[in-house]
Amino acid sequence: MTDAPIFSRKLLLAVIAFAVVAFLLSLYLMGREDYGADRNGPSSHSVSALGYAGIAEVLGQLGVPVIKSQRNPAIQAESGVLIVAEPQLNLLPQAGVPVLPDADKTLLILPKWRDAASRKAEKRNWIGGAEPLFSLAIQRVLAVAVEDQPQIDRREKIENWSLNEIGVKPEPFEHPQLITSKLLKPLIAAGDGILLGEMRKDGRLIWVLSDPDVIANHALNPEGKGAAFAVALIQKLRAGRGPVVFDETVHGFQAVPAATLRLLLQFPYSILTVQIVIGAILLLWATMGRFGPPEVPPPPLAAGKAGLIGNVADLMEFAGHERLVIQSYFDNTMRETARQLRAPKNLSPQQTLEWLSQLARKRNIAGDCTAMARTVHDLAHGKGHVDMSKFADAARQIYQWKQEILDGPSAHKRNH
Repeated sequence: MTDAPIFSRKLLLAVIAFAVVAFLLSLYLMGREDYGADRNGPSSHSVSALGYAGIAEVLGQLGVPVIKSQRNPAIQAESGVLIVAEPQLNLLPQAGVPVLPDADKTLLILPKWRDAASRKAEKRNWIGGAEPLFSLAIQRVLAVAVEDQPQIDRREKIENWSLNEIGVKPEPFEHPQLITSKLLKPLIAAGDGILLGEMRKDGRLIWVLSDPDVIANHALNPEGKGAAFAVALIQKLRAGRGPVVFDETVHGFQAVPAATLRLLLQFPYSILTVQIVIGAILLLWATMGRFGPPEVPPPPLAAGKAGLIGNVADLMEFAGHERLVIQSYFDNTMRETARQLRAPKNLSPQQTLEWLSQLARKRNIAGDCTAMARTVHDLAHGKGHVDMSKFADAARQIYQWKQEILDGPSAHKRNH
């Protein structure tokens, strides 16, 4: 038995002081409407090059009702247009808001640039520079509305648009970003590349704008030509009635809670208050002394390869990347297998699958790569929770199929 406290008195006072400061700071941050929000990014509050404050102000000057929504955007846009501009998917699980609310008319603007935070901006609320996003990050946003594995097509320059149902020509801009998709009806397109596409989903009208460079702040030149196209696009979808609602919940803006202190005493926030009180009691109890030496905690990570692989798998499952991993693993495996088998060059992914399927039938290989492609597509694009064992089974089948088509069923396989 020992009467020595776990913490010294000075350390205990420091911990209590830190807890009090953290509690008061949390109350302050809970009362701020922009806590966690991106004020320099693609929001209607942002005056940076990537923001949409410019088009919001132009619409307001033209007499169009503009709402920068921080709560229930679909309800506010019931008779108008909801604009979901470059939603930040990393914020949405924390905020508990849908990526694409159930509005009757929605304009989804895909992202293209990210703020180069390493560069210093000349003025406050500006950005120091912009860097292009990876296509995979853009496809994740696009997959929210379009589910047929659309592709991002970036081109050097477009002189003329082969189709334009808006009536106003977009101002020329560098490196246009287009979409190729069978589910989207082209409204503005150059060949098979879609700048503005339309689709109907569950009775809702959804427009998808593939490139924000025609509507963001940096597109609104002093002559007003850039604004003319942006206004014409929104007015075409709006059809002359209802407000234009910018969904800012997808950028971290949340409505200010009323009576923050009273909120802590209401369910379910009262549970947090009780936990804070219990934690304070346990902290005081722990500092009053203990019996015997402290128990040695187990190691945080198990040693060996199995523990490392297990932890990596848990992290991937927690982050929700298993869908992207299985799709990427299948695509890379098919591409590498076709290369080793000397498939004809310049085949599309679908043609490569058909070529491999024919070769597998000739070699009497068990399993069909086209069937595996459908299974992988269902896993990668399905909704709701999926058991991790299904991803593991799919990956095992892909690996075994590759081994058999390369080496056959022989007992002496190459070591991959």
